[in-house]
Amino acid sequence: MRRWDEVREVLRDEFAVEEAGDGRLVLSLGDQPVVVELATAFGEPWLTAVAPILPEGELVRPRSALESSSSLASGVLCVRDGVLGLRWTGALRPLTRAALDRAVRAIAREATRLREIEEQLSHRRRSTFSWIKLERRLLPA
Repeated sequence: MRRWDEVREVLRDEFAVEEAGDGRLVLSLGDQPVVVELATAFGEPWLTAVAPILPEGELVRPRSALESSSSLASGVLCVRDGVLGLRWTGALRPLTRAALDRAVRAIAREATRLREIEEQLSHRRRSTFSWIKLERRLLPA
């Protein structure tokens, strides 16, 4: 793919589009949104795709999130507008339809998985007093 209109067409064929703007699409993969945007890097068109995980303030164990991100095949954790997300970036020129589809689905799936882990940790934290006490001693305020 070489142009944004090709990317837009592929994404519209494969995913539900919740919102469309100039160089930007918000996709819906079930309950998981993914924001795909046109960017420029090294003087060439690139794509970024960000799948939000949860508001930054709701992150129970930041270190666990970072440890989880080290095992991801693609994507990095980011904070954007106060929301922790999983971000993928790729050059537009060598990108194929299959590679774009795989990247969008992978970050959506991983963002959902990371959110579920955080929700489980959050539930444990609220329901286990000894865990809260231990965490207060181990994590700086």
